[in-house]
Order: sequence, then structure tokens, then C-alpha cells
Amino acid sequence: MAPIRPSVVAAFAALHPSRHKAARRTVRAGTVDEPGVRDLIGEAHMLEVVGTELQRRLGAGMASGRISDQSAAIGRLFRGIAESRRATIEYEIATAGGAIWTDEFGDIGDVFLMRQVSCIGGGTTEMARNVISERVLGMPREARSDHDVPFRGIPRGGRRTRS
Repeated sequence: MAPIRPSVVAAFAALHPSRHKAARRTVRAGTVDEPGVRDLIGEAHMLEVVGTELQRRLGAGMASGRISDQSAAIGRLFRGIAESRRATIEYEIATAGGAIWTDEFGDIGDVFLMRQVSCIGGGTTEMARNVISERVLGMPREARSDHDVPFRGIPRGGRRTRS
């Protein structure tokens, strides 16, 4: 495999400053020629482009009234999943060197360990899925057997209440 061209790093830099760091780390880590690394860089690029265009389209649709404001959950769901995947991609590119904090690799290890925060902060991606299915797509709510039971009366933790 040919060495990475400066144009690839420049294209990566045009996406986002953090993506540029990932490209530089790839070169420093010496993983450019390993199978699949360029695919990972391409995947990171694709996630950034799709996320940007999705947000643009959702914003325009909500501003014009063509789509419900509840559609913001679509962007929330995508960003949560994409940011988690981006952190994983950077860690995979950095290899074992990403597990330690150095000037060369920065905080890749910490970001990798905290990657699920993007799926939890601001409401879980599971909540976004429910909003999308019920309010955007109009699907029925999930059936509940405890519909008329107050929350404190719902059995939990495997304990059974005595009658």
C-alpha cells in the first residue's frame, strides 16, 4: 500500500480539527499502511459529512414547518451513535499507543473510555428512538401491563410484594 498522501491529511483536516488530529496521529503511529486504516478514516469522514447534512436538513425542515420539531430526535440519535463510533475509530487507528496520555496521542484513551457519554448526555439514544417511533413516525406506544399503577407501585428488582 502506498504511503498516505498529504492531500488525504488535508482532506481530513478540512472536516474538523479533531479529525485532523486523528490523521496526524495515524501518520505518527505508523498505522497508515495497515489494512483497514484508510477505511476507518473514510468512515470518520462519512460520519462527519452525513451528520452535518442531516443537521442542515433537519434545521431547514423544522424552520419551514415541513417536519415536526420532534424530528430533532433524529439528529440526537445520529450524533450519539456517530460520536461513539468516532471515538472508537480514533482509538483503533492509534492502536495501543492511544491507551496512554502523551503529547503525540493526547487523550484518545480517555475519550474512548468515555465514548458512551454521547449516548447518555442530553437524554439517552433509547429515548430518542422512542420519540422518533412514536412522535415522528406515528407508531403506537409499547404495550404496558402497568398502565393504571403509580410508579412507586411497580414491582422492581425481582422483589415480590406480599398480599
